[in-house]
Amino acid sequence: MAAQINAVLDDEHTAKLAYIQQQTKESEIETIKHAIAFYYQYLQEQKRDPAFLLKQSGFIGCGDGDRNLSTNYKVTLKTILDTF
Repeated sequence: MAAQINAVLDDEHTAKLAYIQQQTKESEIETIKHAIAFYYQYLQEQKRDPAFLLKQSGFIGCGDGDRNLSTNYKVTLKTILDTF
């Protein structure tokens, strides 16, 4: 199935497209095809990257607590355990 695309680009993107074409000697359609392929590959790679998935999940950075916990966790844990 083929898709027909009719797009109007702003000046910034028109200049970028012209630059890419000048550097690659590709037609507009070839440049757009390569851009789509590149972006598709990027998105597929991001889906497989565990760090990316954790960042997207909102899990990273959701904790709340002492900023120095990694250096004084033993004291903090002892204090908590002493209350029981």
